Amino acid sequence: MYRSNLAVIPARSATSSTRAFSCAAEVAALARWAPDEEVPNEAIERELGLSEGFIEKSVGVAARRVARPGTTVVQMAVEACRALFRRHPVDIGAVDYVIYCGVSREYLEPATAAFIAKELGMLRAGAFDVSSACLGFVDAWQQADALIQLGRAKQVLIVAAERLSPIWRKALQRIRAGDDPTKLLACFTLGDGAAAMLLTAPRAGGSRLTGLSGIRVNFSEHSHLCTLAGSEVPMETNSRDLFNAAIDSSPPVVAELLESTGWRPDEVDLVIPHQASRRAIEQGARQMGFAMNRLHITLDRFANLAAVAIPFTLAEALEARGSLPSKILLAGYGSGLGVGAICLTSRAA
Repeated sequence: MYRSNLAVIPARSATSSTRAFSCAAEVAALARWAPDEEVPNEAIERELGLSEGFIEKSVGVAARRVARPGTTVVQMAVEACRALFRRHPVDIGAVDYVIYCGVSREYLEPATAAFIAKELGMLRAGAFDVSSACLGFVDAWQQADALIQLGRAKQVLIVAAERLSPIWRKALQRIRAGDDPTKLLACFTLGDGAAAMLLTAPRAGGSRLTGLSGIRVNFSEHSHLCTLAGSEVPMETNSRDLFNAAIDSSPPVVAELLESTGWRPDEVDLVIPHQASRRAIEQGARQMGFAMNRLHITLDRFANLAAVAIPFTLAEALEARGSLPSKILLAGYGSGLGVGAICLTSRAA
């Protein structure tokens, strides 16, 4: 019988406390998917009356992928899952839970995870959604890891899909109608894509990524800075204040996790940050002591994929490498304001 290992990682200083906790789930497989159509900034900048290059200079986004009209969130999620199954054949009946964590949803209810499970033939797997904006994947990982550590699951499929292009199309309509563009500019940093990850209980043999530790904190005094009232309205963002809040809040939380885990910033081989803006990525890296060549970035080519961003970027980074990095940090934040991070390590069992 699998033994739980939910002990909190002890703080290294007797005078300080830590909110870090242990992880144990292993990454059996990871895959990403993006639509073929690419929309460069030029078309959007002309619509908004912005100078050419304004969006890329402001946030680091050069283009974004856009799903074909009529493509559903579930279809996108299933494409990512099928890509995962091609990499790692999965016994459908052995998956205990499907957790969906995207901002985009098929319906308000029931859970989008239930429709994904239906399409994949996982008809008796538990299926539920996790909703925490761009931090959805980090929260879904922590839920899945807890289920595995408690012995309630051996395999958990985490899926995120974002069909965010309708948001910036709605924003264009609102700006044309006279709305304040400064509240809506963040909409044009969004893109479409999906990712899937299969987590399992620790297994013998082979070399794979495994969770080591994690942390999750909210700064709810900033919950009003980025809001999406519904699928038919654009996102409204106080970009300046959100940037400042994220930069003030995220580095100390990540530093707390690294200290508790016993990692120095210069020991981390690969950092996967949330892909919200190039400026936020670079300033956060400086404050946390990470060299930019340790970070992997997809923001420029795929834009901000919200909850998809971290697993999508991790998948691309691993595809580009011949071997697994020894120490990986996933660091994200999302409107709310939530901050979370996970330390992964590769091991040969």
